[in-house]
Amino acid sequence: MLWDFSYSIKIAILIFPIIALVFAIPFLVYQYQKYGASHWWRFVTIYSFVFYMLAAYFLVILPLPKRSIVATMTSPYIDLNFGDFYKIFLNQGLKVGGLDAWLHFFSTKAFHQVFFNILLTVPFGVYLRYYFKKGWFSTIILSFCISLFFELTQLSALYGLYPRPYRIFDVDDLFLNTLGGIAGYVLTPAVVFMFPSRDSMDEDSYRHSREIGMVRRGTAFLVDLISITGISLLVVINLFPKANILKTLMSPRKLAHILLDKPLLILIMIGIGSIILIFVPTILNGYTLGKKLVGIRLVEEDGSRVSFWKLLLRYGYIGFVLSALYLSAYLVVNKPLILNNSLDGQFAAIFIVLLLGAYTFFDIVVSKVTKTPFVYERISGIINIADELAGDMWESDE
Repeated sequence: MLWDFSYSIKIAILIFPIIALVFAIPFLVYQYQKYGASHWWRFVTIYSFVFYMLAAYFLVILPLPKRSIVATMTSPYIDLNFGDFYKIFLNQGLKVGGLDAWLHFFSTKAFHQVFFNILLTVPFGVYLRYYFKKGWFSTIILSFCISLFFELTQLSALYGLYPRPYRIFDVDDLFLNTLGGIAGYVLTPAVVFMFPSRDSMDEDSYRHSREIGMVRRGTAFLVDLISITGISLLVVINLFPKANILKTLMSPRKLAHILLDKPLLILIMIGIGSIILIFVPTILNGYTLGKKLVGIRLVEEDGSRVSFWKLLLRYGYIGFVLSALYLSAYLVVNKPLILNNSLDGQFAAIFIVLLLGAYTFFDIVVSKVTKTPFVYERISGIINIADELAGDMWESDE
C-alpha cells in the first residue's frame, strides 16, 4: 500500500466540515434521546473519530489515477503470500550493527510499509477501547473487519469505478492492520488518561438531562424549521410545477424577488408553520417534531397542558416581530436595491439579517443575565420543560 499522507489529509479536511454539518442535527438528536443532554467532549471524541475514519479511508484510495492508466496496468493485484513483510525485513533490514544500520533500516520501503500499516489502525483500537468500551477480543475482530473493508475496497477497483484494481489486495495488510488495532487497545490508558472517561461523560449527561440550554432549544427549532421549509417546498413545487425551485434557491436575488412580489409564498409558509408550531403541539400535549426528538415540550407556567390560544399568542408575537422587522427593512433599503445586482443590494440583504440577528441576540442576553424566560415566553405564559428520560433509563439498565 502506497502512502500519501499530506494529500489524503488535505482532502479529508475539505470534506469533513460538510459531513460534520450534515450529521450535526442527527447526532444531537441521538444524544438527547439516549442521554437527555449533549456533552462537549462527546462531540470532540465522535467528530475526531469521524475525521480519523475519513482520513484513513482516503489514505487507502487516494490519489485516484486516471482510468486510462489503470486500464493499461498488467501487474498482479492480489498477494496471498502471508509473511512476505517478514522476509523483506530480513533481506533489507539490519544486516550489520550500529547506528548507521538502524538509520538505513528506518529509511527502507519495507519498514515504511510495515510501520504505516500498523499505525493506520492504532487510533481505531484507541477509540474502540476508550469510547466504545470494547474488549480485546472485539477489538481484534473489528480491527480485522476494518482492514478487510479497506482491502476489499481496493480489490473491487473502487466499487467498479475502474476497469481493474489499481492497488494490491495484500493479505499481510490484514495482519498488520489488525496488529495496529491491538496496539491501540494496549496503548489506550497511556493516551487518554487526561481525558474524561466514557462513564463520566454519560453520568454528566444524565445529571444535566433536565436542563434546557440554547443548543437543545436550537436543535428543536432547526428540526421544526427544516420541516416547515421542506413541506412548504413540496407545496410550492405542486402549485408552481414549471418553476425552477432549486435554481431560485441558489440565487438570493431571485429568491428576494419572489418573496417580495408573491406574498402567497409567505402565506404558505405561515400556514404550514402554524400547523406545525400551533396545531400540532395543541393536539400532542406540547410536542412538535423537533421538541419530541430532543425530549422537551411546551407547558403553561403552572405545568398544565398548553392551550391553543396561548400558543397562538406565543407564535403570533414572534410572527409580529419578524414581520415588523421585515417590513421595516423593506421600507428602509427600498425594494429595487434588493432586486438588482448592485453592491447596495447585497448590503440590503445583510441589513435585514443583522436586524433579525440583533433582536435575537439582545433577547438571549437579557434572558441569560436576568435569568428569566424569553420575551415571547413571558407574554404567552408558556415555557419548555424536559421529559423525565435519561436518569431513570440509566438506573434501570444497571
